This record gives sequence, C-alpha cells and structure tokens, in this order.
Amino acid sequence: MPKFTDDQFGDDSGQLQVHKQGHFGFSATRIEDLGAAEYTLVTIVADRSGSTSSFQKEMESALKSIVEACQHSDRSDNLLIRLVCFDDTHEEIHGFRQLPGKQQKVEMQQWLDGYDGALKPAGLTACYDATFDAIEAENNYGQQLLEEDFGVNGLLVVITDGWDNRSTYPISMVRSEFARSTKMECMESLVTILVAVGQTDAKFIIVPQDIDRHEIDPKDAKTTAANAVLHKSYEKAEQERKAKYPDYKVVPVYDPSDQLDQFDRQARFGHYVPLADAGKSTIARLAQFVSQSISSQSQALGTGGPSQSITF
Repeated sequence: MPKFTDDQFGDDSGQLQVHKQGHFGFSATRIEDLGAAEYTLVTIVADRSGSTSSFQKEMESALKSIVEACQHSDRSDNLLIRLVCFDDTHEEIHGFRQLPGKQQKVEMQQWLDGYDGALKPAGLTACYDATFDAIEAENNYGQQLLEEDFGVNGLLVVITDGWDNRSTYPISMVRSEFARSTKMECMESLVTILVAVGQTDAKFIIVPQDIDRHEIDPKDAKTTAANAVLHKSYEKAEQERKAKYPDYKVVPVYDPSDQLDQFDRQARFGHYVPLADAGKSTIARLAQFVSQSISSQSQALGTGGPSQSITF
C-alpha cells in the first residue's frame, strides 16, 4: 500500500493532499495550489524486487535523469510526477508533485537525492497491483482536474524485469482502468509503456503504422513483416525501417510463453519495450526515451489525441 510520505523530497505537510479514492488511495498537489491551465500526469512504476539488485544504482540514476530532463523542458510547469515502486507489495514514494522552478537548484537537488536508496531490492514481484494503483490514481486525479476545468492527459511507464508472483488484482483490472481513462473522460489521452528488462529472446518486425501489434498472431509474424524478416535486435530493425520503410514502425513479436508479453497483450499497453540487458548504456537510453515520451505527450495536450510515438 502507498505510504504517503514525502519527507525525503523536502515537502512540507501541506503541499500534498491525501486522496482516499479507489482501492489504494494516493497523494497529489492540492488543486488550489496549481498555477497552470493544463497538466500531464506522469506516473513511473519501478520494480525493486530482489532480482533487480544488479542494476539498482543504474535505475535510481535513470529516475534522476528523467526528472532532471523534465525540469529542463519547456513544459516543466505543466507536469505532475508520481513514483510508485514494488516488491512484495507496492509503495508510493511520492505523489503527483510539481517540479521545482528552473532556478530552485537546492529544492531540485533535494528531490533527486530522495531517489537514493528508493529502489533497494528485496522480495517478490507485485507488478499488476502496482500498475493497477498507478492508472487508477491517474484516472481519479485526472477526473478531479477536469471537473475544475483543467486540461489533462497522462503517461504511465512500468519498468520491470520479472514475472508477477505476488499481486492480488488480475491483469483484467489494469485493462479496465486503461479503458476507463478515455471512455469515462478522465483525461484527454493516455500513453502507456511497459518496459521489460532482460528479454534476451525478443524478436522484432517492421509493419505498417495502422497494424495493431496486439492482433498479430506470432505464427504469422514473419509473413506480416514488411520485409519478411524476424529481427533479433531492435536496433537493427529500426535501422532498416529508417532506411527502407520510413512510414512503418518496429514492433516486438508476441511470445505466448512469456508472462511479460502476456501482461502487455492482455492489459493492452500502448507501447512495449523489451530490453535485452540492464547495462549502463541501455538504462541511460531508457531514461532518455521516457523523458522524450513525457515531453511529447505534454506537447500533445489540447490536440485531442496522444503524442506521436518515440522510438527507443
């Protein structure tokens, strides 16, 4: 369950308001303290189960890089960022917070320092529960903002390396909340990203933009591909796409035996990024990808639709 404490981030007791809505509750900046007319709600859900011990420091550095990039963006005043971590259970590290101003260097450093040790690895993997918490909170807070005439859209990124073995809530609850975002007008649009670390057997194909990757039968993947090739590397597939099929996209091939592939397909994530490793360069690229995705989604606010896809 969320802990609703932000002391390590320098928050005073009155900055964030605790909301008891939904199955878990969440904390967020008080609506009366918001100064902009529109906001992108950003939630990062990070795995800190025992299996992540080999790249804990890299992931904590990635969180800092993401937040720093957000502060330096032209849309920094229009972002509200929340961090949720999970192991045996899940925990809100901080609620939806406004970024410090560009000149507030001390406050910003205090925020970044708060991520040191936030991903201390231990326990099992309650990924579904944490994701359900994250999207339910975005929907509930987004609906409150819309009712107060704010413009709102959202972005959710889940980063994990393991199969779920601890959650109480099923994938169907996650999928229902994804659908509720726009069907119930909780926000203008929602971008959802699942990042799976350690997917060494992932395959990729190049397909037209209008093809729904969730509907591709893995037995038909090769014939569906523009060049009839199953790529073992995303980078090589992306290089070929840019050179020969600039109007197409690269998508992972569904593996029905892989639980994270199942999570992606059953929940209907908008984007799925399988990573072969968690090396420093890969995690640095991940931080850049997430930062660019946040910026793109925030820039799309007011257009009526989600942002353009960012390549990894």
